[in-house]
Amino acid sequence: MPWLTYGAFYFCRNNLGVALPGLQAELGYTKSQLGTVLMALKLAYGVGQLVNGPLAERFSARRLLALGLLGSAALNVLFGWATSLYFLVFVWACNGYVQALGWPPPMRTAANWFPPLQRGRALGLIGTGYQLCGALTFVVAGWAADRFGWRGALYVPALLFVASAVHMWIFHRDAPPNDGHDGLATAAHPPRTLVARKPRHRAREPRAVVRRRGALPARRVPPSATSSPAALSRTTAGPSPSATGPPAPSPAPS
Repeated sequence: MPWLTYGAFYFCRNNLGVALPGLQAELGYTKSQLGTVLMALKLAYGVGQLVNGPLAERFSARRLLALGLLGSAALNVLFGWATSLYFLVFVWACNGYVQALGWPPPMRTAANWFPPLQRGRALGLIGTGYQLCGALTFVVAGWAADRFGWRGALYVPALLFVASAVHMWIFHRDAPPNDGHDGLATAAHPPRTLVARKPRHRAREPRAVVRRRGALPARRVPPSATSSPAALSRTTAGPSPSATGPPAPSPAPS
C-alpha cells in the first residue's frame, strides 16, 4: 500500500512543469517569476518534512495520508483558478507543505509491517513506486494539457489523487491486525522488556560481632586457639577454682 500511496503524490507535484508553457502564454509571466512559483513548493516541502515527521509519530498514518492527498488535490484545482502571481506562489507553497505528508506516514507504516532486517528491502521497493508514478505524471499531465489546456494538467491529476485517497482509506492499515495498536504508532513506542538489573555493590557479609557504641573493638581469636586439645579440655571441664575465687567456709558445728 505505501508503494502506490506515496507514488500517487507525484501526480500533483510534477504536473506543474507540463502546465507552465500554457500558463506563461496566457498570463504573461516571465520564466523567472514562474521559477519562484516552483521554488515555493520545494521550500515548503522541506519545512513540512520537519513538522510532519513528528506528527507521524503521534497520529494515525491513515488520517495524515488522507489529509495530504485530498488537500493537495484541492490546491491543484485552486491553482488552476488563480491568476495573481503572489497567490500562485502561496497556493503552490501550501501544496508543497501538504505534499510533505506523503513520506513520513508510509515510512512509519513500513516500520510497523516489516521487521528491522527486511525494512531495507521494503524501502527499496517503495522507492520504485514514486519513480514510476513520477514518470507517468508527465504522460498523464501532457495528455490532459493537449486535451483540456494547461489547466487540464492540474485538474486531471487532481481527480486521480482523489481516487487514490479513496483507495488508500479503504485498504490502508497502519499496523498488522494482530498488533493491537489500532493505528497508533508502534515503532515510536515499542513494548518495554523487563531486564533484571545487576546490583551496583556487592552484598556485605554479616559481621559476627556487633560493636556497641563506646565499646572496644572485638578482638579476633585465631582458629588455632579454639581448635587445640587444651582449649577443648578447658571448655568441657568448666572454670578452674582459682578463676571463681576461694571456696565458701563451712558452717560452724552447733
